[in-house]
Formats: sequence, C-alpha cells, structure tokens
Amino acid sequence: MMYIIDGDFLLWRCGKVTDNEPVENCLHLIKGMLNSFLKEGDEYKLFLGSSDKSNFRYTLAKTREYKANRKDDKPKHFEASIKYLVDVWGAEMVHGQEADDAAAIAYCESAVERDTTLVSTDKDLKTVPGTHYNPVTKELIYIDEFVAMKNFYTQVLVGDSSDNVPGCKGIGKIKARKLLEHCSTNREMYDACLEAYQGDEELMHEMCNLLWIRRKENDKFKVPTEEAEWLSNENQQDELTQYENDDFEEYE
Repeated sequence: MMYIIDGDFLLWRCGKVTDNEPVENCLHLIKGMLNSFLKEGDEYKLFLGSSDKSNFRYTLAKTREYKANRKDDKPKHFEASIKYLVDVWGAEMVHGQEADDAAAIAYCESAVERDTTLVSTDKDLKTVPGTHYNPVTKELIYIDEFVAMKNFYTQVLVGDSSDNVPGCKGIGKIKARKLLEHCSTNREMYDACLEAYQGDEELMHEMCNLLWIRRKENDKFKVPTEEAEWLSNENQQDELTQYENDDFEEYE
C-alpha cells in the first residue's frame, strides 16, 4: 500500500495538545499518529506546506488577500516538528503551492498504478476523487468523481473562511446543498453556481481558481463543457450524504 500524506495536520494537532509539554512529547505523538496506520511494507510520501508566500494563490486573490486573516499562532514545537518530519520521516517541504496540491498530485499519479490512500484531515482534499483516510476519526472512505466535484462547487458557493476566500455572498452550506441537490452533471453544478453569483463569471472564476486542488502539475480549474458527464444516481446521493457531515469542519 502507498500512503500519500498531507502532513500539515501533524504539525498543528500534535503541536497544540503538547504546547505546554516537552518537545519530546510532541514528536512522540507525531510518531504514534503515523504508526497508527503505516504498517511494515507500506510506502509513503509526506508533504508539508511552507510558510512563505510563494503559493500561486497569493497572486490570484483579488477580492481579498489570500490567508490575510491567519494569526501567527503556531504551536511552540512547530519548527522542531518540521525538522523531525523532514529528517526522520523524509517529509518534503512544498513551495509554490499548498501541501494539499502536492499530496493530491502525488495521489493521482500513484493511484493509476497501485493501491494508494490519501491521508489527511483537511476538508479541501475531499474535492479530489479516490480513497481517503482520516487518522483522527479513523474513517476510510471512497469519494467518486461526481461527489468530489459536488464538494468542490459547494466550497465555491460557501467559500473558505480559514483561507480568507469569501465565496458567494449570503450562501452557507445548507443553502449551497439545496442549490446543487438536483444537479446531475458537472455543467449543471457550474451553471447553478454561476446563477447564485448573479452571472459574475470573473468573481466566480476567482473563487474556483483559489479553491481548486491540483490533480497534476500546474493544473487549473476548467469551465466544464455541456456533455452530461458524472450522472447522478441513488448510490451517489447516498455516498454524498455520508461525506457531507464533516465537509466544512475547520481543520488547520
């Protein structure tokens, strides 16, 4: 099994709960979290986001500055945790994009050839189809293409407050789901979103480009064509219900 790990959650979750403890406790917790799912013979790739502003989204954001609302409240052992993950676990520091992007790209490449699982607690990665594992909730789920795109368009409507991406004014997750519930294709979901944005393509495309998680190098959001792709069916609706419960919980 290959595991592709978005490792930022390790820095924040393990760091926060050990803020008032010795650094050894934090590193031990990180090790335990990774060993909770990695078994002998498994392979993995682990990605960490850099704190610089090389992320391409900083130049795309026009309506609001990307991540301008973030406070510098990193856990006490944040830097030590990064060094540990890089030196001991071979983590890769990601520049120019989010760790989410790098993890999703690596997952999509690996999943073509072998059994691969994407490991994260981040709601953003639920816009990527495939097998997902949350090491905090111990939940293993499969998200198909239709559900992944519905999750994406829901975010386009709702926005992402943690990254200062506003979305469509006046729309929360309940209203977003109602707007998309009768859509059966990618294009129908796009058109429903555009109607909610009152036809403002420029604003909506800004949100789409900020929220799109890359599936290959230099990937960008593309306006869907008219063909009836990713048709909805009863099973897909059941799956969507399963995954919607925590789509918009805020994770660091």
